[in-house]
Amino acid sequence: MPREDNPNTYEIETIRPKSGTWKTYDATDGLPAGVSCMLQDRVDYLWLGTQAGLCRYDGAEFITYTTRDGLANDGIEAICEDHDGRLWLGTKDGLSCYDGTEFITYTTDDGLADNHVRASNRIAEIMSSLKNFTRLDEATFQKAGIHEDLDSVLTLMQHRFTNRITIHKAFGEIPKIGCYPAQLNQAIMNRLTNAEDAIEGKGDIWMETWLEESVSGENAVKISVRDSGKGIPPDVLPKIFDPFFTTKSIGSGPGLGLATSHQIIDRHNGKIEVTSEVGKGTEFVITLPVKT
Repeated sequence: MPREDNPNTYEIETIRPKSGTWKTYDATDGLPAGVSCMLQDRVDYLWLGTQAGLCRYDGAEFITYTTRDGLANDGIEAICEDHDGRLWLGTKDGLSCYDGTEFITYTTDDGLADNHVRASNRIAEIMSSLKNFTRLDEATFQKAGIHEDLDSVLTLMQHRFTNRITIHKAFGEIPKIGCYPAQLNQAIMNRLTNAEDAIEGKGDIWMETWLEESVSGENAVKISVRDSGKGIPPDVLPKIFDPFFTTKSIGSGPGLGLATSHQIIDRHNGKIEVTSEVGKGTEFVITLPVKT
């Protein structure tokens, strides 16, 4: 609902389904075993590197690509997306590129080893960020600092910002908070993806954190992500967290990114405030309680 002090700012309320909002997927749903890495692309598809090959989830079903489809090797170790929307897959046999139609594989025969030092450093950086992003060994609710995780998300998305979007960081002094780290990482990545999509041509994204202190002792950590994009029309703003709502063209994704982010923040007993002005940009401010 709109805030009285600013009609362009909305506080989104969530109604919790009686049956819960979280589901576990496994082989019975079509998900192959051994997920090693994942990536949410610019159209909200989820790509998973598994023991069986490359798996895509569109919100309804899992589709798996294997060596029979031209993939270099079923053992995918890392996934990245470039500015043109192509997926780059690090496998045991080389580097595969998927443009949505076919797989092209590069090996040492193509001169891949010529850049092995730079590539190795980049892969190490990405894999470290992936580990922080997924936090597969830290799925429980715990006290954690969030700055390292925010940096990991920015590293994983760097290829989408290079030569087009400038990132401005202003991280304040904040305490550790009770959270599910991997889920918070996903919520921030969804917001950054949304910000990137909103920027036509070159632009800026500002990320800021600070501590909001209360006389009652109920302090909160604030995370702001602001972009210089096209902004959100007032009639659209109240709908952006609705599941499957999207302003993108048909076939451009299921429209679950921001809905998922809102569920994640709600699970942390937090809130999201959105302020937007058409032609100037949008700011999302996430509030997370220090004590839970």
